[in-house]
Amino acid sequence: MRFANSEAYNNQHSITQSKVDPKLVGDICVGTVLTPDAMYAARSAALAAGFSETTPVQVVNRFCSSGLMAVSIVANQIRSGAIEVGLAVGVESMSEKSDPS
Repeated sequence: MRFANSEAYNNQHSITQSKVDPKLVGDICVGTVLTPDAMYAARSAALAAGFSETTPVQVVNRFCSSGLMAVSIVANQIRSGAIEVGLAVGVESMSEKSDPS
């Protein structure tokens, strides 16, 4: 599958490399900062990695701590009993892309 940008490819690669059974995942949270159309890239990566269209995908932008925020969100969902298995993904380094233009 070809992706329009490297972030979408990185999302798909991260999800595939997790080797998690897609049927077990209750939520996917992707931390990203400067990715244009991040939600569409995250959803297409999840579908390409074999997750069902019913698996929820959310994107969080918290600047330098977006990946950490994704981990926190999934951990809190597991801790509260909302899901049993979740996938948290950080897809970029804001330090490498400090100029949003």
